[in-house]
Amino acid sequence: MTKSGRMLLALGFASALFLAAAPSGARAQGQKVKVHVTVVYLSNEGNAVDPSLAEMKKSFDASGVRFSSYQQMSSKEEELTTGKPMEIALPNGSKATLTLTGIDKGTAKVDLAVAGVKTGVALGRERSVYQDAGAHKSGKLMIVLSAAK
Repeated sequence: MTKSGRMLLALGFASALFLAAAPSGARAQGQKVKVHVTVVYLSNEGNAVDPSLAEMKKSFDASGVRFSSYQQMSSKEEELTTGKPMEIALPNGSKATLTLTGIDKGTAKVDLAVAGVKTGVALGRERSVYQDAGAHKSGKLMIVLSAAK
């Protein structure tokens, strides 16, 4: 694995460990939570940065992860229901699966699976979770998961 890949993986795991207040509306069995899912293409081809991704670039740069181009490939709001997987088709032909596993002490717990690797994340209102979604063209895809506002 390249240095950049290791740093992306470390950044993804560090982001996944963030705990904060969960989105409202998720209670008891059949819990539901709205999430915002963005797929981003990172590369070193050109220097175009979508304005909505400026904070992501700043965060990555501060962590030593250097890409010059940040392109939003898709962005949508989804509602997750406890135990019901929701799939997202990715531009590289693979899929990501999101599953709400429950709410614990006000924090939404979500399993995020990409390319056979499942990561448990704690989703709050104040931060986004970044997950490496594999190679695409000459760069990488990144899933950005956050609570819907």
